[in-house]
Amino acid sequence: MKKIMMLVFLLAGSAVAQNYEESAVEIFFGRLASARTEAMGRIVTLDYDSYFVSNSNPANLINSSGVALFYSHSSPFYLAKDLNYHFAGATYNSNKYGAFGFNVAVIDYGMISYYTGANYPDLPLKYRGIRTIYTVTYANGINGLLNYGVSGNLFVDGISPDKNYQSTFFEIGISRSFTLINNSNINYNLIAATQIKNVFNQAMEYPSDYLSQKEYFPSIFRFGMSNSIQYSDQSLYPKAYLVGFILGFEYQDLLNSQYRTAFKIGSELSLLDILFFRAGFYNEKQVMYVNSKDKFESFTYGFGVKIKLEDFLPSLLPLTIQLDYVNMEPPSYVTDIKHWQNFNTINIILNYRFN
Repeated sequence: MKKIMMLVFLLAGSAVAQNYEESAVEIFFGRLASARTEAMGRIVTLDYDSYFVSNSNPANLINSSGVALFYSHSSPFYLAKDLNYHFAGATYNSNKYGAFGFNVAVIDYGMISYYTGANYPDLPLKYRGIRTIYTVTYANGINGLLNYGVSGNLFVDGISPDKNYQSTFFEIGISRSFTLINNSNINYNLIAATQIKNVFNQAMEYPSDYLSQKEYFPSIFRFGMSNSIQYSDQSLYPKAYLVGFILGFEYQDLLNSQYRTAFKIGSELSLLDILFFRAGFYNEKQVMYVNSKDKFESFTYGFGVKIKLEDFLPSLLPLTIQLDYVNMEPPSYVTDIKHWQNFNTINIILNYRFN
């Protein structure tokens, strides 16, 4: 454990040399693929999302089971009313060899107009601007001591009208679960987790005829703790627990920026492992835009439904369908606009568990 923690901080130390200057902010600090995570204070380190690991802790993937397919959509993003987030992927947990995942995150900016030059001053051309992140993730456990995960990301920037640019970045995460109470009625667990995104402080390089420009990805350190409790009564409901409650906390810091430090809290009340009601709050230090606030904060909320088909008809496949949804107003970054149009995020997860 000590050796792993030393490796984490050594890698983190390599990220402080250069500054992140809000490059691709809508990707790294925009919408989350998991509506559950979005509703629970945007806490991504803890095991609230075991599937959309393109923007969560890669160690969470080990908490998945069987084979899963999933998709998420979110829109709009502040003034970019035509901007759409699409997330999709698949995971497989072999149990013996660990868990494997593949995610694609597509940020579609819609049709963008541009002028080709002085010969056509009044005739703008249009193209579709798209940024894409492809993520491959592997996660496993170490002798029941802790879980770990690693992700490799390929960032393809297609926001330019005539060329795509590509770069990579990597992330690592670890988590540890402690069972404090486990009997016929009460299951009480404590979870601690940490994550570093962009461990090698990589950047996207945009060449030009005069001077190439590097835009560094954010190197994000996160640490979180969560406790969960479930109350069961087999005589009343043998299929699952009756009531569950989760309360989590996360601290976020950028290793290559003085901004974006954040404190987050999230909670979830669940009934019969079917209905889920979520709420959270986060406070984040603001980037100094024109007319920007020193910090911004927001309450979050949402709900979800999970259906295990075999609970209703034992002859059906061991397939679980999960739907999560949020619809809420985003926080305002600036002092001159207090309210923005609501955004909504919806995701569906299909999980086939092997018997």
